[in-house]
Amino acid sequence: MKLEAIRLHPFGRFNDELRDLSQPLVVVHGPNEMGKSTLRQGIVHALFTPTKLTKPQFEKAMRPWLPLPAGDHAQVTLTFEHDGTTWTLEKRWGAGQTSRLSDGTTTLTDPKGVQERLDTLLEHGEATFRHVLFTGQAELERTLEAIEANAGELRDIRDLLRAGADAAADVDEERLRQVLEAKITRSMSRWDDARGAPERQNGQERGVGNEWKRDAGDILGAWYVWQRHVQEHRELLAIEQEIDQVNRQVVAIEEEIAAGATFVKEYGGLRASLHERGLLEERVPRLTQNLAALTKAFRGWPKAEAAIDEWTRQRPDLEQRQKNLQQERADADSRREAAKAAEAFTAIKQAKQACEEAEAEAAKHLHPGTERLAEVERLEKGITTAENKLTSRSLSWRIESDEPGSVRIERGSEPPQTVAVGPDGAAGTAEARLRLVAGGITLTVESGGDDVASLLTSLADDRASLADKLQACGAESPAAVRRMAERHRETAAAASLKQAVLAGLLRGKAFAAWAAEAAAVEHLPSTRAIPAIETELGELQKRLLEGDAAATQHADALAAWREAFTDIDALGERLLEAKSSLKHAEDQLAMLPSVPESFDSVKAFEEALENAQSQQLTGQKRLSAEKENYGGLTGRLADRRSEDVADEAEAAKRLFERARAQGRTYLRIREELDRLAANAGEDPLADFGRQVADIFSRITGGSATLGFEGQLPASVVRGDVSLPPDRLSHGGGGALALSVRLAMAEAYLDGGRGFVMLDDPFVHFDPLRMGVAADILRGFSARSQVIFFTCHDHHAERLRAGNSGVLSPPT
Repeated sequence: MKLEAIRLHPFGRFNDELRDLSQPLVVVHGPNEMGKSTLRQGIVHALFTPTKLTKPQFEKAMRPWLPLPAGDHAQVTLTFEHDGTTWTLEKRWGAGQTSRLSDGTTTLTDPKGVQERLDTLLEHGEATFRHVLFTGQAELERTLEAIEANAGELRDIRDLLRAGADAAADVDEERLRQVLEAKITRSMSRWDDARGAPERQNGQERGVGNEWKRDAGDILGAWYVWQRHVQEHRELLAIEQEIDQVNRQVVAIEEEIAAGATFVKEYGGLRASLHERGLLEERVPRLTQNLAALTKAFRGWPKAEAAIDEWTRQRPDLEQRQKNLQQERADADSRREAAKAAEAFTAIKQAKQACEEAEAEAAKHLHPGTERLAEVERLEKGITTAENKLTSRSLSWRIESDEPGSVRIERGSEPPQTVAVGPDGAAGTAEARLRLVAGGITLTVESGGDDVASLLTSLADDRASLADKLQACGAESPAAVRRMAERHRETAAAASLKQAVLAGLLRGKAFAAWAAEAAAVEHLPSTRAIPAIETELGELQKRLLEGDAAATQHADALAAWREAFTDIDALGERLLEAKSSLKHAEDQLAMLPSVPESFDSVKAFEEALENAQSQQLTGQKRLSAEKENYGGLTGRLADRRSEDVADEAEAAKRLFERARAQGRTYLRIREELDRLAANAGEDPLADFGRQVADIFSRITGGSATLGFEGQLPASVVRGDVSLPPDRLSHGGGGALALSVRLAMAEAYLDGGRGFVMLDDPFVHFDPLRMGVAADILRGFSARSQVIFFTCHDHHAERLRAGNSGVLSPPT
């Protein structure tokens, strides 16, 4: 058996917890109080605790696992695999207790049968699992004591290991194999144990109704007997259920017939009177409605004529008021438009005045002329260039004379000047040219190689021409001429902008036209505000529409009344007749019996009476048919009962399971013979001791020899030192206990036919021993499933390194 998954819903602290257990090595890891022990107990109780318990048994076994504070049941669903078949086990203890075991084909629901089938699948007793295969943390340290104390409930390990050796030593193996093969054939013939069904023939199932007639083994024969009982039980149960249904139908039909007869007897005499009441109840509302219509016409006729006359008189005045209001509204619209024109004309006048002022300002600032401005700038530039040249050719001069006298000097382009000279001398500078005249001698000195005379002449001409241009412009300097041009441009642009604003306001209309429109508002009549006019106009329009509609309604009513009654006198006669008819009908209705309180109307009463009479007739027919059906069903059932057949089916099932278990036992014996034949000559008990010693030595890191008393180690020998197990340290004692449990589990599980559960077996191991033990446990899980519970992170990490399935703590 290998566990696949478990669901606790609820169990202990879990409300609905699903855990995957499908890995060979499953590590359930989490801190204390997180539900590891609850999960472990859920597995144990699912496998070994029946759901049908006495109260003391329930209190002791299951009360601790009911959810707090007020849970009334615990439930576990366990999925496991056995011999290639997946099984689902469901157990619920407490309120609504149930047991269910299914392999997908066959389902058991009897608690006793479920537990018996589980015991067969587990292959070992509860004591083996609790004291060898399942280990709590505290139990590991007491392994040797527990095994010895419960030896009576456990199979001695020597029996398991000696089975092969004894057979090989004392029995003729060939003869044993012949007998065994004959038993296997007699037991398993025509049976497909992997499918749990008969062998197919050419792909066709050979179940009940198409059975194997030849070579059917004990298992198949027992299975056919079981299935025939199951089929018969199903058929009988269906007949019994049908008989129960017929009985319920007969009782229901008889009750319906009796109810119908009682109803007819109680209310049948009221039919005629209540029928008449029904007719009158339908007639009175019509008469009442007709009388109300005649009364309304009789009262409304003169009122309608008066209303039409009054409206005919009022309507002309209202129409005239409407025309006056419409004219006032038109005058108000005209006055509003004229006021808008006057407001716009004010803005136009302001824009026109601004435009005229801007034009006048522009007229004050004349432009000097484009050509004249260009000429002034050219002359200014030429003069500046010439002056720069002259300044760069400045000459220094000094004149001395022994005798005081005077000389005439011309410096550059300046006019001649007489300068007094003497022994102290006279000095100065001149631009480009110096001319000195004295004593009839003229001395001219010029700077550089240019024609200084032409330069000076050109400079004098340009200065004279510039002076003329400035005088023509009325300006003192070229900068003033430029300012004149700039100011002209600024004022002209401002005037142009004002003209554009004025043109925009005029919108293509002449100024005089705007003036005329603005003046027109003075000649328009005064009016009220437009909202007040519109409010009154709307109210008047509503009165006209409502009046016309009312007049039309009155006219239509009068036309209908005249067509129906000719005149008001004829209408009065019809009104008196309607009152008389209504009074007569109401008097008749008062003398008739009332409808019983249980019915809403006469119609409902009549329908109920008809249904009751019909119910009696149809009920008798249905009753006869059901009784005839009952007779046929009881004849088919005869003396057989489904309860008897169910017991027979259960007994047949147990015979089948025993036959199947026996056949599987023969197969296991054959497998064991094959294994023993392969290991002939070995001492099984010695091999067990060597296996325990090997595991113990690997964990503790040193060779050791174990001395056994029976199936348990009695001493541990290392070198010259021999110690009893109880003298070992915590770590050594835990290693020895784990070694014994793993070796015993290997023997019990026959190399892989089950699983073990261990709760923190490494708690006293140092890191090195823990690592070795983890490797050994991973190797063991390759053959038999291991479910490992721990609250230590490093234990889980060490096992996780082997790609095992690790379950996180529950949330």
